[in-house]
Amino acid sequence: MLLFLSATAALLLQVELAPITLSCSICVCTGDIINCRGIGLTTMPHIPSSFGSFHRLDLSNNSIGTLHSHVFRGLNQLRDLDVSDNQLTNIDRHAFADISNITRLSIASNQLTSLPDALNDLSALEALDVTDNPIPPDSHDGFKNDIMRHLGSKLKEFHFGHAIITTWPQSTNHLQALEILDLNGGNIGYIPPFFTDGFQSRLRSLTIRNTNLPTTPVLTGLRSLKELHLDNNQFHDYGVLENSFRGLDALETLSLNSDKLTKFPQILHHLPNLVSVSLDGNSFYYISDNAITLIHGTNITELSLRDCNLDRVPGALTGNTLYQLTKIDLSNNNINSIERYDLDGLHNIRNLSISNNPLQYVSSHALNLTSLQFLDLSNTKLTTVPRAIENIPNLRALDLGDNEIDCTCDLIWFQKLVNPQHATLDLNGSCETIDRTVLQYLAQFIPKCPDYYRSLSNPTK
Repeated sequence: MLLFLSATAALLLQVELAPITLSCSICVCTGDIINCRGIGLTTMPHIPSSFGSFHRLDLSNNSIGTLHSHVFRGLNQLRDLDVSDNQLTNIDRHAFADISNITRLSIASNQLTSLPDALNDLSALEALDVTDNPIPPDSHDGFKNDIMRHLGSKLKEFHFGHAIITTWPQSTNHLQALEILDLNGGNIGYIPPFFTDGFQSRLRSLTIRNTNLPTTPVLTGLRSLKELHLDNNQFHDYGVLENSFRGLDALETLSLNSDKLTKFPQILHHLPNLVSVSLDGNSFYYISDNAITLIHGTNITELSLRDCNLDRVPGALTGNTLYQLTKIDLSNNNINSIERYDLDGLHNIRNLSISNNPLQYVSSHALNLTSLQFLDLSNTKLTTVPRAIENIPNLRALDLGDNEIDCTCDLIWFQKLVNPQHATLDLNGSCETIDRTVLQYLAQFIPKCPDYYRSLSNPTK
């Protein structure tokens, strides 16, 4: 009897551990994509041959611990595989043998302690993400020389980073086709000047974020670099070195977010083709005229100053100094008013965000911005629609969402401006005083106001 029970228990255990069969009833199949994200998988499902025509498989956000050899048999048309956010500790040597032609692979956010040897079976891989795996930086046991050399002729995009990384992995020099490089996370305090050897002339986008770097790395020679993101590092003002940026004549986008800066970096004036600058998350408090001078005369058209502890619209933005700006983001600051002359002179501004500020007052004489098309005033302390909207003749979109707008007959002027029957303004926002959107209130209730028809005969009212 005991033997029978033991055999039964063993049989039940085998049945319990048997992998489920992949199907469109447990996953979502759309076009050539199989989405099995976050469905509670603990092992890889069995893949029937009927799934051979799918191009993308998303197994992210599950609890898969191992990828066994030939586990993807049947997916011979697969090009994109995502097994990020699992509990992978092991990938067998020939796990990818049947999908050797995939071009994109993400094994980010797992527990892998080295680049898996299974990568040697991938001959067409162009994008690899191994971020947030405890892979040490050495080229023998971590970022292995032989694997990086094998990937180097095809790989165009590489993402990595973890707290265990304290030095730059020299084996990245084998990635001769690399165009996009992203280091996200690491206790690295120094990046050697040779870190782009092997792909220096090809690199188009570089991201180095969430590190202990006290100074910007040497970037000279990256003559094809168009995007540079150096965010959440330990630079402070003195760590943004002008010599680091010499020769970046192709650079168009730069972010120095959350780098403990208190003033605009001098390098802005030395990047001739720079178009977009983001300095979010730094504590500027006050922006001087000298800071704005660094932008004047450049090609910079987009400026982001989100979450910079600003308590007013910077006065240095006023006037004709920054006439070239087309987009400004001042959201997530401490601005509580927009005064009459704030932002005057920005004749080419088309997109302006002052969302997520404690904004309570907007002067009716403010916002004389003839080119403005998109205005975001969401999540502020406004209780009525600012009359300054009348000063924006080409406004196409206005976001008043997450405000406590008091919808009353005082909005007759706004109804005439919006004209709900032939609306050209994309308006977002809801009334606090009635369960309607502002647009619905204008259409349904404003025509019932006592002075409505009198205002139609007197358009100046």
